Amino acid sequence: VHGGFGYVIVNNSHKIEIIELATHRNVGTINVGAGKSPRQMVLLNDSTALVTALYDASVLKVDLKNKTVLQRIPVGANPEGIAVAAGKAFVANSGLGRGRTVSIINLASFSVARTLVVGDNPVGVQVTPSGFVYVVCVGFYNDLGNPNDDTPARITVINPTTDTVVDSTLLGGHGFKIAVSAEGKGYAPTTLGVVAIDTRIHRVTGIFKHGDFYSIGIEEVSGDIYLA
Repeated sequence: VHGGFGYVIVNNSHKIEIIELATHRNVGTINVGAGKSPRQMVLLNDSTALVTALYDASVLKVDLKNKTVLQRIPVGANPEGIAVAAGKAFVANSGLGRGRTVSIINLASFSVARTLVVGDNPVGVQVTPSGFVYVVCVGFYNDLGNPNDDTPARITVINPTTDTVVDSTLLGGHGFKIAVSAEGKGYAPTTLGVVAIDTRIHRVTGIFKHGDFYSIGIEEVSGDIYLA
């Protein structure tokens, strides 16, 4: 949501739909190209965004006003989450469950400056209020019903100034995302429950809510937490 418009990423398609929030009308479509499967988007400014293309091993630089793709930036296999910090974009290359890397895109040149090894199956990316990049690594699994062949979810912490991994925190189970409040309280939904994290010290503080959850969001004004 930005500037009175909602941008709907239609996964397993070639489209980003644009919704005018005042009227709830569809006012346009951005065609990113056949076979791309847009996954997640991050805004750079009022007119430009970066979109991960799940089946194209790329990040697409998109002109929101002209509804066109300006540039294709090659990254790792099956990129999913993306976030911006310190003049760079951090892209989680999931490999559809077999990836272990994050691509770092220099936003001055729009090219990959570095690739970091993080944890098993990186999917979610979030920047904390203190400026660290949190990468949610789902963990490997062949069968979600058989934990004996799994590796657990964890969060890898990246310092975006030095582009280095500085910490890692075990979550357990499998989790895909994290939401962080303005106060630095992190909440990561997993198959074991919503794990609470103090992002100031990069440590788990307990289980916020028991249950098997997939996604999470925090409303900016009220601070209310929404779980799916």
